[in-house]
Amino acid sequence: MKYMGSKNRLAKYILPIILKNKKQNQVYVEPFCGGCNSMDKVTGCVRIANDINEYLIATFKAAQSGWIPPGLITEEQYKEIQNNKDKIIKTNFLKN
Repeated sequence: MKYMGSKNRLAKYILPIILKNKKQNQVYVEPFCGGCNSMDKVTGCVRIANDINEYLIATFKAAQSGWIPPGLITEEQYKEIQNNKDKIIKTNFLKN
């Protein structure tokens, strides 16, 4: 399913404006990273992704730590995750 809020199709218009005066190794902060469809096009600088969706960020952090998402989940598993996401996220992804 295509995410309708994606900045991907706008990136070619907005990134040249945002990055116009970018210097090598400058920090680029994406405050609404979502699927990182704009951020993946930014090169030559330190990139920091942020988002208000704590579950999205927890998922990205887990992937950086080596977690591989399942290729398929059942509808029952999906509903279980939706109904218990705080417990699941804290138990599986927010380990210190």
